[in-house]
Amino acid sequence: MLKYPGYFVHAWNVRLIDVIPTTYWVFVYGVCYSIVLPLLKVAILVEWVRLFVPSNKAKNPFFWGAAAIGFVQIASGIGIVFALNLQCIPHERLWDFRVPGKCFNLYTLQVSSASIQLASDIAMFCLPQHTIWTLKMTWQKRLGVAAIFGMGVIAIVAASFRVDVTVKHGNSPDSLYTLAPIVFWASAEMTCGFFILCVPCIPKIIQEAGVVPALKKGTSMFHSGSKSNPGSNSYARGGGTTKTSVSANKDYYQLDEEGMNMKNLSESTEHLHQSSAITRTTRVTVTNDSRSVSDSESKNDGWGN
Repeated sequence: MLKYPGYFVHAWNVRLIDVIPTTYWVFVYGVCYSIVLPLLKVAILVEWVRLFVPSNKAKNPFFWGAAAIGFVQIASGIGIVFALNLQCIPHERLWDFRVPGKCFNLYTLQVSSASIQLASDIAMFCLPQHTIWTLKMTWQKRLGVAAIFGMGVIAIVAASFRVDVTVKHGNSPDSLYTLAPIVFWASAEMTCGFFILCVPCIPKIIQEAGVVPALKKGTSMFHSGSKSNPGSNSYARGGGTTKTSVSANKDYYQLDEEGMNMKNLSESTEHLHQSSAITRTTRVTVTNDSRSVSDSESKNDGWGN
């Protein structure tokens, strides 16, 4: 449909001979959709079972819920694929209207398929929520995990629109024009499935790639650079000009997660020595002689007064 006749093209603007390849590729797309989407959802459920179901304990309600959804997906997928291929007798009648034969109406099958996918998306969205909110972690972490597994809302939206456009397609006299929204929302459903399948591994990829430490390091360097050179002040006093340079004095150094070598700091005001080295200590004692101070005051009184 992308090449010819294109999306949102009315049936009366297309030649009958050009409808045959379009109908064929729409049939192939429908079969691929009916195979790929159930397999995606089963893969998602298997991944969730490995995360939330302990292998050394009895099967919990989460396992049986995932098994029920997976069974419905596999059974409905097999049935829909067989129904699509047995729609017409002979088989070529599916896409070539010139071949004589008999076909049954696909409207009921299409609405049933869309409804099953919508119901399974809602069930998969609700399935892990109870398990997530009973995990022994802070509520902030539980909220983050729930948000990751809550990406199924996007799939629910796509499946809802697909049900709507499927109903409109079955009641429309211009089926070629209303076919484009079905293809769009069906593709959106499969895209959401691939995305949800890959979401749980995204935090691990970000952690191993070192994205978060790099962002923290860049942010700290930006803030320290903006504070290290505030500028200089100049003022005039008694006809002369005096420039006073102001610079930031670091009293400490902040270590990042990977650590910092404290021996080669050029701006350090303290040299740390190893415990096994020889250290020489110099002590300076300052005393104040009160007699010398009093003598100097008496001499000043003699000269001044």
